[in-house]
Amino acid sequence: MSEQYYRKLLRKPRLSIRDYIPVFSVFVKRSAKQISFYKTSFVFNIVGVITGVLSYYFVKLTLNPSEIISNLAPYGGDFMAFLIVGIAFQQYIDLALHGYYEGLASAYWGSTLEQYLVSPLNPLVFSIAQVIWSFIIRSLNFLLYLIIGIALFKVKIFPLSIIPVILIFCISTIAVSGLGLLSASTFMLMNAKGWEDPIRWAITTLEGLVIGTYYTPEILPIPLQVLGLLLPQTYALDALRRLLIVGATSEKVLLAHSFIPVDPIIGDILILLAISIIYVPLGYYVFNRGIRYAQKIGNLTRRV
Repeated sequence: MSEQYYRKLLRKPRLSIRDYIPVFSVFVKRSAKQISFYKTSFVFNIVGVITGVLSYYFVKLTLNPSEIISNLAPYGGDFMAFLIVGIAFQQYIDLALHGYYEGLASAYWGSTLEQYLVSPLNPLVFSIAQVIWSFIIRSLNFLLYLIIGIALFKVKIFPLSIIPVILIFCISTIAVSGLGLLSASTFMLMNAKGWEDPIRWAITTLEGLVIGTYYTPEILPIPLQVLGLLLPQTYALDALRRLLIVGATSEKVLLAHSFIPVDPIIGDILILLAISIIYVPLGYYVFNRGIRYAQKIGNLTRRV
């Protein structure tokens, strides 16, 4: 779709659901074009993934294999497979946490936020459009992590069915997006315009400790395990590892699994759905409240 047609759409008093498809297309093309101007950064991204996987391998060499494997039995017992899936997924899902805030911040500091918000574009749709391309790149990064792990370290990662994996990605992205919208709301409600906000900071600080990226949550004290149950990333990681790593079992690991008499993967999906039902409406409500507040006090334009 051309930029001219896009501008024509924005002159309409109201957009239909069908109109949003070409709008998303324009945002993706703009982002892709920006990437084409920064080929060096793209190469550095690939190099960063490779060196990151290598550093995790050397970490493995310094640890006691017997202790690692005994803790990771439900996930196939392969430390490198466990770690690669964890790191790759966390880098992907973190975009749902901070992408909406950064989309607002970029538009604000680029002096285009007011232009977008007085257009017929729904503020939420605008925020989603800002991060679509980034989700595509992070998805490719996730696959790159898995390919490097399989090629270099012979890790046994192979999904028996791709549909449940896609389902986990979709539901977890939606659930974490609820937290991301809460984070973005602080840009207006708390005047957190310095590329950092308290909600994202708190969750980012907490998730490295409790969601199980580097180790299974069951080794943590009970209070920290309970904190981890509040974050959808915990359930997504558990389910993805069981779906992707060869040799994973149905042994229950998370505290929440003890209260749900079904297979852990099914339990993870049900909990992710429940979390989405709570976090997304809450995040959307607070996000919209922040936009209305900024419009009311005239705080949409950057003051030089």
